[in-house]
Amino acid sequence: MVHPIPFTNRLTVTYVAEMDENITLELLDMSGRVIARSEKPVTKGLNNAVLENLESLSSSQYLLRIVPSGDGETQVIRVNK
Repeated sequence: MVHPIPFTNRLTVTYVAEMDENITLELLDMSGRVIARSEKPVTKGLNNAVLENLESLSSSQYLLRIVPSGDGETQVIRVNK
């Protein structure tokens, strides 16, 4: 789950981790260019990870890619600003 949508200066991702690991949050424009990136540690179970300092982005659609460091599956979510 990602909130708030539309976002202003930050996105919060609720993520269920299979194990203790790091996840990488990447915000991409619709051409696939990474415009924001952050690596966050998570623990097994339910976690919140925040991608901040997004206020300078223009209103548009973006893709949020969540990449686990372990064997988990990469998730891609469409978000709006």
